[in-house]
Amino acid sequence: MEKCLLHVADGGETYGSFLVALRALARIGTVSPAARAALRRVQASDRWLATYQDYRALLRHEEIWSAIDDVLALP
Repeated sequence: MEKCLLHVADGGETYGSFLVALRALARIGTVSPAARAALRRVQASDRWLATYQDYRALLRHEEIWSAIDDVLALP
């Protein structure tokens, strides 16, 4: 799971797997310091988190940003 988060934090574009990992972390209920740091890097990059070229891009981007917020709110 962390590997996927680190990949996106380092500029990767595996957003589908990234969202799955975020949802899994939310279900688990805890987040490691390394995963938290990776998510903070993604937030700081303020980049577009979708590869679609239509309205789905906005929907996916917002879904991912919301999931990031949910995970970072965990203890």
